[in-house]
Amino acid sequence: MSYREALEVAVAAAREAGARLRAEMSRPGGPRRESDTKAPIDLEMERLLRERLLALDPSWGWEAEEDPSQRREAERMWIVDPNDGTRSFLRGQRGSSVSIALLDGGAPVVAVVYAYAAPDDDGDLFAWAEGEGPPTRNGVAFGTLVQRVSFAPGDAVLASPAAERAVEANAKLVAPARFLPCPSSAWRLARTAAGDAIAASSYATPRRHDYAAGVALLRAVGGEAFDEHGEPVDLTKPGVQRLVAGVPGLARELGAREPRAL
Repeated sequence: MSYREALEVAVAAAREAGARLRAEMSRPGGPRRESDTKAPIDLEMERLLRERLLALDPSWGWEAEEDPSQRREAERMWIVDPNDGTRSFLRGQRGSSVSIALLDGGAPVVAVVYAYAAPDDDGDLFAWAEGEGPPTRNGVAFGTLVQRVSFAPGDAVLASPAAERAVEANAKLVAPARFLPCPSSAWRLARTAAGDAIAASSYATPRRHDYAAGVALLRAVGGEAFDEHGEPVDLTKPGVQRLVAGVPGLARELGAREPRAL
């Protein structure tokens, strides 16, 4: 089948949710919160996304972060994080994202990652669909990753903001590259696919709604994501203990190093 319509619906839904999340960030007194990691807007945007995406075909499955009661398995299945990086969002930091993936038979066929407030209010939008050409970033196509087997000075590894709690250990872990904090797992992976970094990591037991869209973007340009066993991430499974992704040779090497807090 053609996935063009699914991609168009996903992009429009991500933009709509992103605009509302951006407005929430600008509320007097800051965004509403339930805790340091939960915001009411997350569930509100999950409901909006579910309505928009399942309108395309109500028989398709659904899995998202906030409301597990709505989960439904199907051959074609939306995997969604309505606001990846809520902790940073609640602190008023830019870089959280809307992440949408469509799986068909367990394989990713549509991916949208929208960092709705980064680097500015225009946001950073990544989109791809199987059979519809290369991935795009803000409407501009980007190509295949250059395959390499060793890190070099100046290379960047995108990591969780938590990596800053152990600067020395993490600097040694990625040497001779350097690590850069990035709030959203999905945005880390998307940026790596586009060449902003040579690798990206998530060491805090990420779930597939965190990484499905980003992994799809990476695979579309010759990249890969590996789990804690050094195996390619299986998107039919609910999550992994840790994830390292990017240029395959470099991601495997980084994953084999002694883990820290990336």
